[in-house]
Amino acid sequence: MSAPAQITWYRSPVAREKLRELTERKTLRPLVHVGGHIAFAAATTALVLYCFANLPWPFVILAVYLHGTFYNFLGMFTGIHELSHGTVFRARWLNAALYAFLGVLTWNNIYKFRASHFMHHQVTVHSGRDLEVVLPEKFRPIDWLFMFTVTPLSGAGGIPGIISLIGDTVRYAFGRLRGEWELRLFPEDKRAERRRIFWFARITLAVHVLAAAWFVWSGHWILLLPVTFGSFVAPWLAILCALPQHLGLKGDVPDWRICARTVRMNRVVRFFYWNMNYHVEHHMFASVPFYNLPKLSAAIADDLPRPTKSLRVAWKELAPIIRRQRVEPQYCVVPELPQTT
Repeated sequence: MSAPAQITWYRSPVAREKLRELTERKTLRPLVHVGGHIAFAAATTALVLYCFANLPWPFVILAVYLHGTFYNFLGMFTGIHELSHGTVFRARWLNAALYAFLGVLTWNNIYKFRASHFMHHQVTVHSGRDLEVVLPEKFRPIDWLFMFTVTPLSGAGGIPGIISLIGDTVRYAFGRLRGEWELRLFPEDKRAERRRIFWFARITLAVHVLAAAWFVWSGHWILLLPVTFGSFVAPWLAILCALPQHLGLKGDVPDWRICARTVRMNRVVRFFYWNMNYHVEHHMFASVPFYNLPKLSAAIADDLPRPTKSLRVAWKELAPIIRRQRVEPQYCVVPELPQTT
């Protein structure tokens, strides 16, 4: 079977010196950023413990919900996503170490995700080729309930969704791949890549089983909620930020300005979202670290469509698109490109 044709993507012009400056990786700045994330997660975990020991159950539930709302940004929506590119830290070992740490913590198989996301960048929303993001994205009414309670919008929701997502780790741990996307990314001849997936799953499963056993044995079983199941609770804000990346746009075009969307967000959300609201820019120049994306955006602004003004405006525009695509799946919007094109 011959390899599929490579897509020649359009990229906005950037001076070589400017691009070299923008792709420079740092150490302290991203370390403070990641450290801030982890410190916030630790603080909300402590809040859950405090509420459990001193306050009625409604306060415990609220604390767990607050924790999950921001903890989910450490997973595949941002933290895992950015570290998978290997662009966050100057030192490769530090990038790899934190990538593995967050992967275990959030039940994300880093080897499977990296291969999937690399392919997504190569063939972004091209029909039959990008199975990480398939347009038009379809939602059941109950999916929105799950988004605000438990499990991300992928596959089943609710308790069955949690079982399915943890089940993937168990399945990998037993050396099993299935489904068109997994078997396409990891055919039988990629034995080394498969072994990495399987061993990472075994490590993830062992860590969580041992941690969960200690939580129960020590009497701190409430930690099961923020730690063991933290990445399955209240993913709503991360999903609201992530879905506009490609939702409602046109696929099968070699121009990220048409098939990806940049949304303006405030500094607090941008911090937790790792600047992934600059999504057109991220796809165009994936080697640019997340902390340099605002500068990249400014450098190529004249060659990009106008960014959506805010997350609220983005969803105000997306709501009617989602409704229309239920009866007219081929409907999409095409951003207006600048006259410089």
